Amino acid sequence: MGGRNLELKSIEYHRNGISGVGFHVAIFIDHNPYGDGKSFTMLGILFDNVDECYCAAFNLEKLAAENITFGDNSYRGDYYEDAMRKWVVAHDKELTDKYTKEQTDEVKGE
Repeated sequence: MGGRNLELKSIEYHRNGISGVGFHVAIFIDHNPYGDGKSFTMLGILFDNVDECYCAAFNLEKLAAENITFGDNSYRGDYYEDAMRKWVVAHDKELTDKYTKEQTDEVKGE
């Protein structure tokens, strides 16, 4: 992550169709990445093929302006991969804990 100051806003799991490759999508803030005091809202995508870096990152404001130009709205996914993986683990644990509680409550009749 290279000392980046990242702040997670939201994260969700998706997949392409019923048998497609799964991926997590996160919206996060990259605070002051260039040392000029500016922060950027980013969209990160982490694919489930985990042996290599399958992480993509885009400036969300540029995406909203329909800018998908390579070199202008392309960022090194490896700069964000470690943080994304940590967020995924925390998100998956949160979902597991929620599901376990719901199942326990259902068995108890609550």
